[in-house]
Amino acid sequence: MAAMLIALADAATAMALQQALAGLGHPVVVAVTTESAVRSAQGVTFHLVITDDRLPPVAGRSLLGWLRLQPQHARVQALVLSRLGGDAEGPDTHYLPRPIQLDVLLAAATKALTAGDGGHDPLHPVRLDTEALVLSGPVGRRRLTLTELRLLRLLAGVRQPAPVAALRSLLAATSGQNAVRVHFTHLRRKLVAVAGDQAPRIVAEGGGYVLQPAERDVV
Repeated sequence: MAAMLIALADAATAMALQQALAGLGHPVVVAVTTESAVRSAQGVTFHLVITDDRLPPVAGRSLLGWLRLQPQHARVQALVLSRLGGDAEGPDTHYLPRPIQLDVLLAAATKALTAGDGGHDPLHPVRLDTEALVLSGPVGRRRLTLTELRLLRLLAGVRQPAPVAALRSLLAATSGQNAVRVHFTHLRRKLVAVAGDQAPRIVAEGGGYVLQPAERDVV
């Protein structure tokens, strides 16, 4: 299971992200100061670090720069929140503009956690245009609501079932409501409309939902 360190000066964002990611089954450690982040990293291997440029440096380095000096974190995946962006502190660093939207940060985190896992693409052959909110496939195109986009993008970024509680938490934080089953009913219809019998399936499994390729039998 991929462990994560969330080191953000904004405690509210840190806690909201912790709830969403922990709900997907990932161990999460939260720190809101540089000192607590450094203490948390002692003797622990993190697969993903989410931080921002508001935290003070560690011995003249950013927190991420300091972490990458530790052997167990030399190639850790990292997301850095920054108003101005910045130069990557390694090939596995990605910058996100601030102010950040929770669903955007969550999608980036799930993508980073699955980096290098062999090209996992549960949406194939469907394509998702996140700017135009358009779902397209071999037999058609359909527009998505913003809420449908958020849910589909989340499912596409994780391999284990996303628990209903985590999905409801994401919906409540971003759209003010949590009717998960209704949204997935509409999404299933749109996936079939654009891809026919090649459409990936949104399947209830293990108390949550997961995307499965069309060729997999579901009982």
